[in-house]
Amino acid sequence: MQNLRRGLTRFRMGRVSILMSGLPVQRYGDTGSGLHQKKDGRYTIGEYPGVSLADARREREWAREQVKQGKNPTIVKDTEKLMVMGDAENTFKSIAEEWYERKCQTWAEKTQIVNRGFLDKHILPSIGKIPVKDIKAAHILALMLSLEKAGNAYSAGKVRQICSAVFCYAVATLRAEVDPSYALRGAVMQKPTTHARPATTGELRQLFVALRNYKSPVMVICIKMLVMTFVRQQELRFARWEDISFEKAEWIIPKEVMKKRREHRVPLCEHVISLLEELKPLTGDKEYLFPAHRRLDSLLPKPLLTVLSSIRDLQAVRSPDMTSVPRHPPLYMSKASGQK
Repeated sequence: MQNLRRGLTRFRMGRVSILMSGLPVQRYGDTGSGLHQKKDGRYTIGEYPGVSLADARREREWAREQVKQGKNPTIVKDTEKLMVMGDAENTFKSIAEEWYERKCQTWAEKTQIVNRGFLDKHILPSIGKIPVKDIKAAHILALMLSLEKAGNAYSAGKVRQICSAVFCYAVATLRAEVDPSYALRGAVMQKPTTHARPATTGELRQLFVALRNYKSPVMVICIKMLVMTFVRQQELRFARWEDISFEKAEWIIPKEVMKKRREHRVPLCEHVISLLEELKPLTGDKEYLFPAHRRLDSLLPKPLLTVLSSIRDLQAVRSPDMTSVPRHPPLYMSKASGQK
């Protein structure tokens, strides 16, 4: 090869050369000498002596194998280059941002803030710059263990949950093959959850007895509706007059307010209808059933929020309603509320 002189003449090399037998080559030193499959069938692997003879022979055998399989070596190489470039662009951060933008439209505002916080504070600074295909379970486990060591076992589990969601999205969009975080379920021991104590029937009865002497009719109606409709505090806070149908005795809660983002219909008994009729002269000119006293754009005055928070801490409404009521006679609610 080194004895070839510059000129316009092309030479054919034997099997002992770096090229496939019988293929035309340029002289040594000419730009692009080697193997590159063009329209005339030539295939270039690089410039001599930049490519060693041993590497060139291995490349020759690889090219021959591709031809035997009916593949074009040039197309195979170009495809591999594109895949490498795509992997470099598909970092965990880029896919996580895409996943977040798509999913946040279906989340409540609080969920958006929580997930965004975990991404920005814990996940992206650690593995955000790594191509998603190069991330292993060890990367995520190290992050989880660091949070557990700091006393944040819940955060460690939440990090794994968000990473798993991002990887599942990457697999679904053909940019990853597996979810490495799947094997890490149970890697961090979570503290046992202590649920709030449900209120007893006697405590509920005491609550309604105390409401008889309470001076705020709006607060009394709010608490009674909370017990009799089995809804969450947030759903009651955002209750609007336009969502109440007196004709159908029905309360339609918009999907934006519901936890599962599905429209919910609440049937209203005669007692709830009478409570709403009693409330209408008090707040009927406002948008919400229970607006704040001074700011019409805010919901529920502060004292009422305090009372609802206390009820929530005791789980005094939904837990007995959803578990105890079905085991009691139909007049249970009337008796519990002091009605005859």
